[in-house]
Amino acid sequence: MLNIGRLLSRITNTVSIVGGLAIALMMFHISFDVAGRYFFNTPIPGTITIVSYYYMSIAAFIPLAFAEQKDAHISV
Repeated sequence: MLNIGRLLSRITNTVSIVGGLAIALMMFHISFDVAGRYFFNTPIPGTITIVSYYYMSIAAFIPLAFAEQKDAHISV
């Protein structure tokens, strides 16, 4: 049983790193879109769709596993 806990902990930590990288990628994607729109008058096509369907899903659901692992949910 202890081995399963360690395996799940490693998976959660790895997925959390992937989530952090996705959030950083989202930041760069939006920054490049804004810079392209204002400096070159050519935004990146599909930025709103990509950000809202992919990056935001990753940003919303991946940290839930990490919060569950650390018992760090918000409580009132």
